Amino acid sequence: MAKYILKRFLWMIPILLCVIIVVFTVMYFTPGDPAMAILGNSYTPESYEAKVRELGLDKPYIVQLGNYLINIVTKFDFGKSYMNNRSVTTQILERLQPTLIIGAVSVLLSQLIAIPVGITAATHHGKIQDYTVSSLCIILAAIPGFLLAVFLMLLFCLKLNWLPAAGITNWYGYILPIVCSIFGPLVSSCRMTRSSMLEVIRKDYIRTARAKGVSEHDVIHKHALKNALIPVLTMLGMHLGGAMGGSILVETIFTVPGLGILMKNAIYNLDYPVVEGCVIFVSFIMSLLMLLTDLAYAAVDPRVRDQITGGGKKKRRKKAAQSMEGIAA
Repeated sequence: MAKYILKRFLWMIPILLCVIIVVFTVMYFTPGDPAMAILGNSYTPESYEAKVRELGLDKPYIVQLGNYLINIVTKFDFGKSYMNNRSVTTQILERLQPTLIIGAVSVLLSQLIAIPVGITAATHHGKIQDYTVSSLCIILAAIPGFLLAVFLMLLFCLKLNWLPAAGITNWYGYILPIVCSIFGPLVSSCRMTRSSMLEVIRKDYIRTARAKGVSEHDVIHKHALKNALIPVLTMLGMHLGGAMGGSILVETIFTVPGLGILMKNAIYNLDYPVVEGCVIFVSFIMSLLMLLTDLAYAAVDPRVRDQITGGGKKKRRKKAAQSMEGIAA
């Protein structure tokens, strides 16, 4: 297992290098002039040229890319913001907490609801429970996120005056952003759990377990659930990765100072170092989450665990050795 984890970490190095090069190249060739965005309309040719030299934008592309890579690899330095001259790393860490709390809690709650509901729909296929779950998923998927956020704000903030309408001054401020962030992962995971469970419970080994008199509870939770959870775990990793990048819609509506707002403002202001730093940071988090997803596969499926640890090869060698001993005897 340790060897597998180390190999995956080493594979992250070329992946992140490719991400850095692609993001920097896209930002370099993106239309727009950061120096002009900083100076505004009241600038002289001398002040413009001085600002370009200060930002290092007068150097060739390959020189800028090389300096950027060297600073990241040797110093873990993503540079400084064009707008406020603050460290990009510091700004990302300052905005990380609200995004992390909203993303992690919303995804966790959505899975705690979606998986049991999806299992119930699958085990009652063609019945009222299944139709109810499917109908609710279609309705929730059809509601635009911004409309739901505005409706909840009007109801709980302006009408009932129970929750704050904007900002994160205390834990109450997290409630509405979390609720609005739940529905996307909830609907997709519920539908995935239902379809995956339906496929698994029709397998031959499930019929065999039922024929042997195994209780329905054990059939579902001990035999079918582990195999059905594998595609759900894949989707869970994707949801967590997306949540760590911050939801621009939710953070904008509820004025949450998270990564999504930081990235949106940086794009609007042509603040390339901040945009690049946010994308690289989110890519690193996504790579870690994909590694954790693979390890979760191993926890629920012994076949995956054997592939990771090499247990399957050991068993085949042992079986081959026993066969040779039998032939020799």
